Amino acid sequence: METKEGPILSVLSKRLHALRKQQNCIAQMEEFVAAGKTLSQEKEAMHSKPVLAAIIDELERLRAPLAAALVEELSTIFALLPVPRPSRTSSSFSCTISIMSFTRIFVSCSMRGVGRHSS
Repeated sequence: METKEGPILSVLSKRLHALRKQQNCIAQMEEFVAAGKTLSQEKEAMHSKPVLAAIIDELERLRAPLAAALVEELSTIFALLPVPRPSRTSSSFSCTISIMSFTRIFVSCSMRGVGRHSS
C-alpha cells in the first residue's frame, strides 16, 4: 500500500521534481551541443548545472531528517493532548478515542518507517 505524503513533505517533493526537470533540460541541451547543434539563450542555464545538482542532493538528504523531525513533533503534540473524559451525554467520546488511538499508531509506525515507499 502506498502512503501519501503530508503537505510539508509534499512541498519538498514538488521542489525536487521541478529541479530534476530543469536538470533533464540541461542534459538535453548538452546532448544538442554534443551533436553539433547551436544554442542561443540556453547557454546560461547550462552554467547552473553544478549548482542545480548540489541543491537536488541537499534536498534529497534533508527528506529523511525532515520526515523524522515531523513525526517527532507530531508525537510530542499528541502526547500532550489531554485525553477526554467519558460522559454519559457524550456520544462522540468513543469516536474521539478511536481517532487519538489511530493517530498514535500512525505516528508510531511512521517513526519506525512502516509503510514508506521508495522513490
